[in-house]
Amino acid sequence: MLEDLFHNENLTYDTTEANLNLGDISEDEEIWVFDIPKTINPKNFKGQSIKLGKKNNFQVGNELYETCSSASDSKQHLSLVFNTGRRKRPYKTINVKPAGCVQVRQKLSSIVDIDLVSPKKASVPFPKNLKLRHPLFGHDYRDKVISVEK
Repeated sequence: MLEDLFHNENLTYDTTEANLNLGDISEDEEIWVFDIPKTINPKNFKGQSIKLGKKNNFQVGNELYETCSSASDSKQHLSLVFNTGRRKRPYKTINVKPAGCVQVRQKLSSIVDIDLVSPKKASVPFPKNLKLRHPLFGHDYRDKVISVEK
């Protein structure tokens, strides 16, 4: 059945090992969600120290990155799939309430201040010799307007 799905949908089997197994966390541990660019391998965070609730800077390869973290006030839960490490039913889905979110983004170089010069206030002279126009009937409106006597 699963093999048919792989064949019919032209899927490939990924043999990547799980970074976190169900047995690695307990009920009283906090779970923080990391939002990282897809260009960063999550294994590069190993050994990195991140202070939660503050901004952090760190380097991965030649690139500088910064993190911004915030505690979660929402009541929303996430459904996560964990590896159980067993042959029978190797995966289990659990609902967790994340303690917060950590966003990782590439650190940009300092912003250069550009002094924009506004052009001098140049006024356009009002044209002379304009024809008087009626908004509905145009410039030769005198024959088309009916005067109303009081």
